[in-house]
Amino acid sequence: MTTINHKCLKNRRIFYGIIACAALALAYALIPGLNQKINDADVATVYESIALYRWQQSGSSQNKPYQVYYLNPTVETVARVVIVRQNVNGATANAAGKFVDFLTQPEQQKLFVQYGFRPTHGNIDLLSVANSPWNQNIPGAQVNPQVDTLPALQPSVLGEIQRLWQRVQ
Repeated sequence: MTTINHKCLKNRRIFYGIIACAALALAYALIPGLNQKINDADVATVYESIALYRWQQSGSSQNKPYQVYYLNPTVETVARVVIVRQNVNGATANAAGKFVDFLTQPEQQKLFVQYGFRPTHGNIDLLSVANSPWNQNIPGAQVNPQVDTLPALQPSVLGEIQRLWQRVQ
């Protein structure tokens, strides 16, 4: 696996979940009845982006919208952009880098904010973005939640997780 080492991505939140959200949206469109189970739970631990983006839908499936809570302490997920095929040539890696440059531009970051993702750039005000979930009075949603963030796992622990994962493949 080749990793794009890109200055904009190092130690920043990124839009990784947008692909997962797109896959879920496609699944809801293609699988009959799946949409009936949206927000059908008493309690769920989810990414902030999903909780914020799906909040409005919860009013129709649960009789009233849900409350967002921030776990304290919490773990910050820092995503990376990777090329998942082996032996990628330089032109493909360069094109991928340009795509990342495009996605990290302020206009695209504002679009991600509309879907509940925090921007990679600190100069984007979550409350000033049009259709931002942070300015929709979602109960419990916080621009700056007061939580302690646990440190990242040690490399030895990550190595063991990777070893166990490869063993079951």
